[in-house]
Amino acid sequence: MSRARSSRNQKKLRRGIALISHGLLHEVNAMLSTRKRAQRRWWVKPWVSRRTKLGASSTLLREWAKENPEVYRNHLRMTEEQFAYLLDKVTPFISKKDTWFREALSPKIKLQMTLRYLATGDNIGTLSALYRIPRSTFSRFLPEVCKAIYNALADFIMVPNTVESWENVMRDYETLWNFPNVCGAMDGKHVNGRVNDAAVFAKSTFNEALQNNSLNIP
Repeated sequence: MSRARSSRNQKKLRRGIALISHGLLHEVNAMLSTRKRAQRRWWVKPWVSRRTKLGASSTLLREWAKENPEVYRNHLRMTEEQFAYLLDKVTPFISKKDTWFREALSPKIKLQMTLRYLATGDNIGTLSALYRIPRSTFSRFLPEVCKAIYNALADFIMVPNTVESWENVMRDYETLWNFPNVCGAMDGKHVNGRVNDAAVFAKSTFNEALQNNSLNIP
């Protein structure tokens, strides 16, 4: 009886060991499969990693600046000298530090993409492909660069603040363009497409100034 019982216990032990081994083998295979999948993922997509060699900032814009300044100006709506001046002004506001994982985008590319977007309204996807910058990355830094441009050029953004200065503007509109009783024109660019023009205007400081009559418009 003891031999038969011992034999049955050994069989149970072998089955238990087999089950445990099978479970461990399954877990090891799952871990190896996960590693293989992780190795196939890219921290930076290949087409993005070739930005320095093939992106518009390193190719087309450099060629245009040297060979065809008018095309360069049409693309960014400013000359190379004007761009350099603005870049120097905004760089402290939009520079980021490199990390162990990736190199930070240069302020130059950020400004180039933003100016092109504001000047022409090009589709974000088109600009993403042209400059080899992911759409999500562009969407993140666009408001930051717009704010930097505003802060950098604050001294050049002059708004009339007296009745006399507004009347001078109105006189110019009528004399130069035959628009009587006009003291200005507004335009804008959607950065966040989920907010309509009316909502943006309602929350703007310009609307607040109109409401409290602090602009002294005649």
